[in-house]
Amino acid sequence: MVTLIVALVGAVLLAGFAVVLSGTEGDRRGARTRHLQGREPIALKDIYSEHYAAQVRWDDFLEVWTAVAKLLHLDPQLLPTDTIANELRPPEDSLTEDEIVDVHDYLKDLRVKGRLNGDLEKIRSMDDIARALTRS
Repeated sequence: MVTLIVALVGAVLLAGFAVVLSGTEGDRRGARTRHLQGREPIALKDIYSEHYAAQVRWDDFLEVWTAVAKLLHLDPQLLPTDTIANELRPPEDSLTEDEIVDVHDYLKDLRVKGRLNGDLEKIRSMDDIARALTRS
């Protein structure tokens, strides 16, 4: 009987913690995406054509741009000027793991596979990421 009560109390505490974390995650995403509100939508194809068509294949651009947006839990409507220090960074009071680490790991994997050039430590923006893609 005591074991059952302990198990139930543990389950209730765990469920409460999950609710708190999910609320925090929602607040965090909201804080990170406020800068996207009110932006005029620009098609990824237009961003690609204007900035990257001469140096990067469309498929590579689309794959990486949308993968980074997904890792950051953001709409792929990012701009080349979006920087890690500003638009892409998590709020200061974030309790969950920083997705920037996930992006760094993803980019490191691309580099190992020969799909990304340059020093990862010098990447500061979406533009830097796109320009570092190799033409395959």
